Amino acid sequence: MKLGISGRLALVFGVLVAVVALVVGSISIISAGSEINNDVDRFLKSRADDISSGIRQRPAQRINRRGTRPNPDDGRTNADAPLSGEVSAPNTAVDADAVVQVIDVDGTVATGSGIELPVEDEDLAVLEMPGSSIYRTVEINGESYRMYTTFINGGALQVARNIESTSAVLGSIRTRTIFFAVVLSVLAAVIGWLIARSVTKPLRQLTSSVDSVAATQDLNTTVAFTDRDDEIGRLANGFDDMLGALRTSRKQQHQLVENAAHEMRTPLTSVQANVDFLARANDVDETTRQEMLSRASAQLRELNSVFTEIVELATDSRDPATYEIADLADIAQSACARFEMRATVPVELQSTPCLVHVEPASIERAIGNLLDNAAKYGGNTPITVVVNNGQLSVRDRGPGLGDADLTRVFDRFYRADSTGDKPGSGLGLAIVSKIVTDHGGQAIAENHPDGGARIGFVLPTVTV
Repeated sequence: MKLGISGRLALVFGVLVAVVALVVGSISIISAGSEINNDVDRFLKSRADDISSGIRQRPAQRINRRGTRPNPDDGRTNADAPLSGEVSAPNTAVDADAVVQVIDVDGTVATGSGIELPVEDEDLAVLEMPGSSIYRTVEINGESYRMYTTFINGGALQVARNIESTSAVLGSIRTRTIFFAVVLSVLAAVIGWLIARSVTKPLRQLTSSVDSVAATQDLNTTVAFTDRDDEIGRLANGFDDMLGALRTSRKQQHQLVENAAHEMRTPLTSVQANVDFLARANDVDETTRQEMLSRASAQLRELNSVFTEIVELATDSRDPATYEIADLADIAQSACARFEMRATVPVELQSTPCLVHVEPASIERAIGNLLDNAAKYGGNTPITVVVNNGQLSVRDRGPGLGDADLTRVFDRFYRADSTGDKPGSGLGLAIVSKIVTDHGGQAIAENHPDGGARIGFVLPTVTV
């Protein structure tokens, strides 16, 4: 089962608090244990120094095998007495808070106060190095002791202290740390889950809106939280803008289908009428027959070109173009001739030869769109086409363009308010702009000083 955002945040909070609690607790335990051991070590060294300096007496001397003590008049002090024989009762000068033991020069236990302390290689090494000492933790009768072994004249002195209570305290702290880490992690997970549920509530509502749109296809769904100034508000506004764009796109698609059907119905009807006439008219002379077939063929090619451009413009896809160096004046002349085959509007071509690196068919299609646009909005008035130095312009004698139209006339689906009820999809000039841009040129639109609009493009010229 996948966790949602609330579950993941709760898990993250819980793990984070548990890790922090365990790390802090471990550091505290280690620090406390180290401080306690240092305190015990300082106590052991102080006690050993007191005994070595005579402030405290060593444990009572052992009785020799004959049952007599060493002669006190032989000139040796208690500290210099031989360390051999059996252990007698501890000297009362040795306190009960520590265990003291003296090791003879040969490594045997000479005397001690209380339990016998272990003598191992580490302790025997001290006998061979005057001034040396070691600290270590040992286990005696199942209990832990901290032991200090130091060199003294005539052997080595061992002082040990039971640290079992210290270990118990550290163990208790360790157990409590783990317990509180678990409790705090669970508490943090619950708090994190509650916070996450509160924070992600708007996200869940937005998700519900998205699911509703996906299920119902209703693009008029109202989006909440658009009045917020935080990330949720920006997300809600972004979603609302997306719905608005989808509504516009759907409207444009419907408009495109309607306009495309209107635009294609007339030439298709004309082609069908010509074909039907030719099928019935057996006595038509060959010249008239060929002219009608030629017109029908041109109209079908034009319809195919329009259909191809609509698909390419809608999907932003084109077959790889084949570019070549061509005269823009020749391409314009060919486009004008094709236009005159299907229209009754007179066209005046004023051209100066100029070479451009283009795909001729695409540029001819763009010029054809410009001519169609001029014929549509200029009525039956003459159209003037001017070609010079890589620039081509098509001027009509219509009402011209408004200031707002000049900047948007090449937008997809855009139709100026002045177009009224004239048919059109708003794609003709958009196709021109795309073709010209693909050729590295720029589409231009302006009003002519003597009236009407002048729309065209500029292409980079080449020199051979």
